[in-house]
Amino acid sequence: MIHPQYWSLYSIWCKLRGISPYVLGHYDIDTYLKLPLENAVVLDVGAYNGDTAELFLKHGARRVICIEPNQKLCLELERKRLPNVEVRCRGFNEHDLKDTFWTCMKMDCEGYEALLYERGWYKHIQGRPVVLEAHNWHIKEELEKIGFKTIKVLDPMLGLTLMANFLTINNKKRD
Repeated sequence: MIHPQYWSLYSIWCKLRGISPYVLGHYDIDTYLKLPLENAVVLDVGAYNGDTAELFLKHGARRVICIEPNQKLCLELERKRLPNVEVRCRGFNEHDLKDTFWTCMKMDCEGYEALLYERGWYKHIQGRPVVLEAHNWHIKEELEKIGFKTIKVLDPMLGLTLMANFLTINNKKRD
């Protein structure tokens, strides 16, 4: 399920054509590798087909907890049988943040990152590094109010933005 704030002409176009709008790009990889992965337990919200779980394990994560509500993608992820990966085939909820042991988090959940500020769930991530993808300008602005900084704007029309709560970002313009 996609959060209503995420809907755009592009996402509707992709849905109608059966195309996945998601591809793990070099900006995603560069940003995700800023997480402190050595011996980490990573909460991977919006795990897709396990591509990020594989990336995290390859770069030192001890364990990855994947949350993916899309049943087709979840089956694909489960078929990979990745070592040290727990797969949760459902949407994420507050219990994933407060009742699960994790040391860092990647969140790309198609607009549901808005729940961090809408429901006050950000209190469960304080003090832990999080990288996420904000799916529109409003969400980006609200996440900035709770301490997230922009790393890279991926789509200026949609406001698709990579953000983190633990990096010092240098936004000075260069001549």
